[in-house]
Amino acid sequence: MIISRRLFALGAVLLTLSANSHAQSGASDIIAMRQAVDLLSTTLEEGLGLNERRGIFSPRAGSVRGRYLPTQGVVLEIVTPVLNRGSAIDRLDSSLNQLATQLNGLLQQGSVPRPDFEAMRDQLALSVRTDEVAAYYRQFLQNLSAQDVSAIDRGLSAASEALQSLQAMGHLDADERARMTENLQQMRTKFAQQMLAMDALRQQVRDQLAESEILPDQSIQQGWESTRASLEQELTALRTAVAQQLTVLQQEREKAEAEREQQTQQALAEFQTRLFALLCDYGAAGLRPLPDDEVLNVILVGVGDPLPSGQRRDLMYVVVKELLQSCQQGQISSAQLLAISSQFQY
Repeated sequence: MIISRRLFALGAVLLTLSANSHAQSGASDIIAMRQAVDLLSTTLEEGLGLNERRGIFSPRAGSVRGRYLPTQGVVLEIVTPVLNRGSAIDRLDSSLNQLATQLNGLLQQGSVPRPDFEAMRDQLALSVRTDEVAAYYRQFLQNLSAQDVSAIDRGLSAASEALQSLQAMGHLDADERARMTENLQQMRTKFAQQMLAMDALRQQVRDQLAESEILPDQSIQQGWESTRASLEQELTALRTAVAQQLTVLQQEREKAEAEREQQTQQALAEFQTRLFALLCDYGAAGLRPLPDDEVLNVILVGVGDPLPSGQRRDLMYVVVKELLQSCQQGQISSAQLLAISSQFQY
């Protein structure tokens, strides 16, 4: 009985020592993997030029953040300079431009109606008059308020926003930018003058309404009507000119965005080519401690398809360790490694 107890105690001690040994071995393996991932991340940052700065206070061009997840594999999260150019101010300008576009769209759809305070004031002044005099003034003021000046205002705002976008994208040269800016300024000045003329005419009618109980004489009526017709003609011409200018600017912006997207995709393809060339050269050796049943997950942050929010999906590659070894040994090229690695967006 005593011998059996001693054998049992010895067995327990041996099991404990074996468990501790396995635990220490597992912890050492994880530490070794994390060190290997850190070294590979640094190598990729240097090889891709992501640790470079344009100036002392400029942010880095990008980053590689590596993690090892036991039983899952390695995750390399890469922020590329392809779609992350610009400072915080540039991104703020872009957000403000996007907000302006959304507000302009809401105004055009009528979701944010602008109250016509002048018409409300006229109706208040006429509310105590019900005779023929009131009917004449009411009709004239309604005709004056019928001018769709809000369309001109929205068009000028949208044109300015489109011009700012073109400037931010560097699509216009200095002469063309100056010409378009001057053209928009002239339209704004003309619009302001027309609004002043309309306000002056409306005030004349109000003063006459407040001072007289009878209709104004024929000459006054003809003068008012002539001024109103002239303003209507000028506003119609300006509305057409603003719409034409806006169309030109929007077409130029679409062209610039298409060119920038093409350049972005080309730059992204070149970046992926460099990345997988580095993985081919250093991936297998750098991830030698990685278990054969685990994989390398490469995540390119924000380079996938655009989302309705304006952001982009992340692009993820799943690279098998065996393929890294085949690439390092020259059995497949880095381009083939890129092509046959599984990829998806999320």
